[in-house]
Amino acid sequence: EDVDANWQRDQEGNIFKSSIIVKLLLLGTIKYATRDPYGMGIEYEGGRPGWNDAMNGLPGMVGSGMPETFELEIMLEFLLQAVSKYNRRLTVPVELKTLIEAITKSMKTLQETDEIQDISEFTTTVPDYLFQYWDEVATARETYRETIRLGFSGETHELTPEDLQLILESWLSEIEKGKARAMTVGTLGDDDDGTFGIMPT
Repeated sequence: EDVDANWQRDQEGNIFKSSIIVKLLLLGTIKYATRDPYGMGIEYEGGRPGWNDAMNGLPGMVGSGMPETFELEIMLEFLLQAVSKYNRRLTVPVELKTLIEAITKSMKTLQETDEIQDISEFTTTVPDYLFQYWDEVATARETYRETIRLGFSGETHELTPEDLQLILESWLSEIEKGKARAMTVGTLGDDDDGTFGIMPT
């Protein structure tokens, strides 16, 4: 008897198919929407990052990691290069389009507020404007997951290369801000005055 793999399907039971670049965009979107409230690391969501023993305890349940952010940055840069080079529309699940729109909407408010914030004044308490953005995006991410839990609707939407470039560029800009925050609020080692340039994990 044939074993049917756990493919993602539409409401009619058909296997939902997409291109490799759309799969990468979906992965990048979910990871981007899973950044911690500071916008620094990617939340572990209860997982165990086995490669990093120091993070396999409590941090693995409630923490986030900067190495994953660097991996996300590389992925988004690759996507931006591919979109810019081939200049083609991408056909994405309508559920992904809805998630991207929610992220974009929240980012507009974030960027307007973020322009007047002094990064040197950050403390261990997450600023309200960052927490609000995180809450909105985390809610949109969980809504997406619940929507596709039993499969995609089967409806699709075309994203233009121009829109994708703007989206990816804005995401990469926010990642840079998160890296700067990590350098500011990260634990400093012995004899480190904050200028060594070593990113906390």
